[in-house]
Amino acid sequence: MSGIIRTNRSLPRRPAPTAALPPPGRSAAKGWGIARLMRRLELALQVRRERRILLGMDHRMLKDMGLNGIAHREASRPFWDVPADRLHAENHVRCAGGG
Repeated sequence: MSGIIRTNRSLPRRPAPTAALPPPGRSAAKGWGIARLMRRLELALQVRRERRILLGMDHRMLKDMGLNGIAHREASRPFWDVPADRLHAENHVRCAGGG
């Protein structure tokens, strides 16, 4: 049996190919990008919930909050249309919180 399987020690060993591996730091950057996308999506869905709550309020409630004229217009915006001040506030809280 030992004569059937032989190893050829004269051929140099090639290192394993590394072209498939991402450059150092690249995978971490991709992870941060995905985390940022998830935070934005979470914020957009939160804004959507708030807009739907606005639709459920009667005119007296909206008037008390000062949103009587803009509630329907705000609620009809697409969920991905997050106001810039909310995006800025989310980034500011995240940076102040350390992560």
